[in-house]
Amino acid sequence: SASRDHVKSQGSLTSSVVPAAAATAAAASRSAAGGDLANLSLDATGCSPRSTTPGWGHHPFAGHVQLGSADLVLLAAVVLEPLEQLLIRQPYLIHSAFLPLLADLQRDQGAQQARELQQAIQLLHVVWREGFSKVMMTVLQELAYRCQVSPLLVQDFPYTASYPHLSLAVSLLQHPSVMRLFVSHPNFTTVLEGLLTRKAPSPRDLQQLLPHVWWRGCRDETASEERLRASVSVITTTLAKVEQRQCELLELLLAAAWPDSGGSIDGNSPPDCALLVFLRFLLQKNRSALRDVPPPGLSEPTVLMSTFFGLLRLLQPALQAASEAGKGPLACFPAADLLAGTGPTAEALPVYDVPRLGGVVTHLAREHPISELEKQPVHVQPTLSGSGGSK
Repeated sequence: SASRDHVKSQGSLTSSVVPAAAATAAAASRSAAGGDLANLSLDATGCSPRSTTPGWGHHPFAGHVQLGSADLVLLAAVVLEPLEQLLIRQPYLIHSAFLPLLADLQRDQGAQQARELQQAIQLLHVVWREGFSKVMMTVLQELAYRCQVSPLLVQDFPYTASYPHLSLAVSLLQHPSVMRLFVSHPNFTTVLEGLLTRKAPSPRDLQQLLPHVWWRGCRDETASEERLRASVSVITTTLAKVEQRQCELLELLLAAAWPDSGGSIDGNSPPDCALLVFLRFLLQKNRSALRDVPPPGLSEPTVLMSTFFGLLRLLQPALQAASEAGKGPLACFPAADLLAGTGPTAEALPVYDVPRLGGVVTHLAREHPISELEKQPVHVQPTLSGSGGSK
């Protein structure tokens, strides 16, 4: 109680409080996750584990105090309680301090780190009664924004572009309380579209990503097919990691019930899942995309591509089973329908191109004509273990 009154009496707390709370909350999450912290040593003159630098709130006793797991969780709760109002009143601290804390817990991608993050979220959910929803939605909105603006950086391969932000968002949404908050929020579809967005590389980005190019008949001495293939391989590996996380996000939405859907009156029909609601939203939002002059307000093209390839990966088991059975609508995939102007009803349909790295579909079809064999339905093959990316 005395510590709590001391913290509240500080008035406008600085961001130095956040690292102290971060260290204590991270330690408490490790303890709750089953870590061996029963003998954690806390410096009585500091505000972080094993700290030798005096912090705010000096303790009258020197030396070390041995805290058990329950005491450590209680201490974290006392530190985090005033932090709730601090983050609400000063949202910039969410971006500058709280979000890096979550990223640090997520960074190693190990099973222990995953438990620590989940237990930290559980601790915040218990301690922050009113601010939990606002802080978590601010975090998800910031992660969605960073997914939209983060470019491919050569020095960060393969953990670049939207991958680190999307990975953290998926880990947060694995907690049931965060997922319930997310699907019931008015900005659910907007944030989800942001998480599925990829930033297209600029000409300057392409100079860094593909320093060596090559094409058949090229006479430039600096061109190299081997170096081009190596650069493309690295980019492909990076995009495969992003696609894997996007698929995991869609899989979480598939398991999440939509809060406004109670199923049928007789109880025979289950409630709609959040993924189905999002797909309906995309269809409604982009219903006029096939016009000769598309109207404003359509989804970003990479959102449609991410959703399409994510659904393909989710459908892979069903497609494989139907292919083995040799019957049903999923026994083969209509590859020709994916190519603008090449399907059996192409003359009656307007052309709508989705921009891609190599150019729009009509440009690719003109430069590289499609053979009749390539227009044939594709029979789904089993997915090879360890392979990544969309097939």
